[in-house]
Amino acid sequence: MRRFSTVKGITLIELMVVMAIISIVLGASSAFFTQFNKRLAVQGAAFEIRNVLRSCKNYAAESQNKSTVRVVEDAVILQGSRLLGCWHLEKINQSTSDGFGGQISIEGGEIVPGKVGSAVSLKKIGQVNCGSVQALGLNNGFIISFWCFFYTGQTGNRTIFSLGENGSLQLTPQHTIVFNWGEESIQTPESIPLFEWVQLKIRCDGEKSSIFVNNIEEKSLTFTDFIPIEHYDAELIFAEDAQFKLDEIVVETLVELERYTLPENIVFGPRTTPIVFDEAGKLHPLYHQGNASITVIEQGTEKQFTVRASLMGQLKIEEKTEEQ
Repeated sequence: MRRFSTVKGITLIELMVVMAIISIVLGASSAFFTQFNKRLAVQGAAFEIRNVLRSCKNYAAESQNKSTVRVVEDAVILQGSRLLGCWHLEKINQSTSDGFGGQISIEGGEIVPGKVGSAVSLKKIGQVNCGSVQALGLNNGFIISFWCFFYTGQTGNRTIFSLGENGSLQLTPQHTIVFNWGEESIQTPESIPLFEWVQLKIRCDGEKSSIFVNNIEEKSLTFTDFIPIEHYDAELIFAEDAQFKLDEIVVETLVELERYTLPENIVFGPRTTPIVFDEAGKLHPLYHQGNASITVIEQGTEKQFTVRASLMGQLKIEEKTEEQ
């Protein structure tokens, strides 16, 4: 006896319908997952930036010094400093190594009471040579600070220190401070006190230079054409023609501690500025009057996330919604 199968076959039209439905579902799923992956990319960038800011807070607290996250075209950079030399100038001879950082030479000075112990008076012709730029390793930027006690009766600009042909710090007849770097210069708006000890600090990197008087930033300049210190035989020399007392020279180099580079098609939002934390892990009051933020945006879409830092140093991530 012949038996016939009761299973009905699928017609060509039915197969085409099924394939069409599958294609539609796959297309919709592909678009969904593409958008989801893009959201993950920009959200992931925000999480990485938050991690860099958290590292900045921790570094500031551990080093007991302010720490900065700089924002460049496609990356955020945690920038710190490394001590290269600290000289108290307690004795005078042709080569002195009192302090940290190796030998420096002092010529034509005399020992006098200083701000920290003893100091060197350069009222007569004399100078302090801290060595070559190449040996100090200042090529990535630097911080130079020192205590000084200025005398009156100076005419014309007097050089406090020089860094080869690129840079110099000068005292004007009006007793203001001028820092020259390449073709650019900045000048303090107010004169500094005479006949008392004043701490001067110069910070210079690829973004800007700043003058600090007694740890207060008096003036800064954003570079239009930064000239880096190359590996040439320049020296850091104090008091080429100025007359003052000098004490506790501290030289630091700026170093890149951490960097996060944005993925392709992710960019920073507008008005993105450096974020600076103080030694307590809070936003530094000299740089921030309110909360600080860094926004990342996916190009060609409205997807964006913002990493916010409160004045107290708390970090959070916010997503821009369609309602916003």
